Amino acid sequence: MNDVEKIVKEHIKGSREYMKKVTSSKRLATNFLIRAGILTKSGKRLAKPYR
Repeated sequence: MNDVEKIVKEHIKGSREYMKKVTSSKRLATNFLIRAGILTKSGKRLAKPYR
């Protein structure tokens, strides 16, 4: 296995662990979507580009 494959496998593993954590509660999921810019800062509506 070369370095690129190793990096990709580590990234996929980390991504899966993070998404499992984020989707474990509504509060964490909302915070993630706000930080990603998908929801407004209040978390009540989609951000303008997603409307």
